[in-house]
Amino acid sequence: MINKHLKENQIQQRKLIKGLIIRYGEIPFVLKAVFICRAVEQKWTKEEIDQVLNEACGDGYKNFIGVLRSYSDKHHKNK
Repeated sequence: MINKHLKENQIQQRKLIKGLIIRYGEIPFVLKAVFICRAVEQKWTKEEIDQVLNEACGDGYKNFIGVLRSYSDKHHKNK
């Protein structure tokens, strides 16, 4: 229960990219490049960008899309 509450709290405090639209079916390299460009434009640090990309990569395409969408204000559930 504590872990679930902690995870929900982390998601609520998550820094979001403004104007990032992640479309299912897009090439991962393109999505990664767009994410990086938007993050740099919005003054994210290299560490913040690397943290998101490390979280996104490795568990398949659906996870990749899901993680990137969770950092997008256009897809975020807690607007």
